[in-house]
Parts: sequence; C-alpha cells; structure tokens
Amino acid sequence: FRGFTSAGDAGMFIDKYSQFIFGDTYKIGPPGLPEPGMRALLLELSREQKMQRDLILAMTLMSMKQDPPFLVKKVIRLLRTAGWRVINKHWHEAINFCIQQGSVRASLRDNGLAFEVFWPK
Repeated sequence: FRGFTSAGDAGMFIDKYSQFIFGDTYKIGPPGLPEPGMRALLLELSREQKMQRDLILAMTLMSMKQDPPFLVKKVIRLLRTAGWRVINKHWHEAINFCIQQGSVRASLRDNGLAFEVFWPK
C-alpha cells in the first residue's frame, strides 16, 4: 500500500506521510465500539482524528482502482457507505488538516474548498 509500513507490533501499520497508525482490524466509519486490539488507540482518538484517518484510508482504497487525483465528492461518498453521516464542511476540515500536515494535497476552488485530493510527491 502507498506509504504503509509495519509499526513493529503484529498487525499494526503506520502511514509514513500522515504518521497515522492503523491496526489490521481497523474499520472505516464513525467511532463505535472498538475491536479489542484497537480499544486503547481508538479511545484516544477524537471524532475529528478518526475522520482524518478514515480519509487517508479511503484515498488508499480508491488508489487500488484508479490513479489520483480523487474527486472529493467521491471520497465522501465512499466514507458515507462506511457509515459516516456528517456534513461536507466537516470533511473539508479533515482535508484541510491533512493538507496542513502534508499527508494530502488538493486542488482548491475559488472559495478555498478542495474539489480533488491526491498524494504528495
């Protein structure tokens, strides 16, 4: 996968661009009852942090079917199929965080909102 390497513990992976850590039982979607192996990590994640991680994973999944850039509306649609029910404004906040962090790049409209996202070079 793009930028994913073992985080040392069995079943744990880190995205080298965002520094987000994922377990092999990590599920995309709004916070719920965590899997036993991820319980400690997910208890520390805020809803916003979970959205940022899910955004990275959604883009990674999309990378398996197409080359970037990815239309933001399609990324959000994928995340909605995973159970997320938040307004687009919150996704744009997650995208902006990932842009500032350097883990995602984006093409912006005149109003400053991203309309497509892609990986940094």
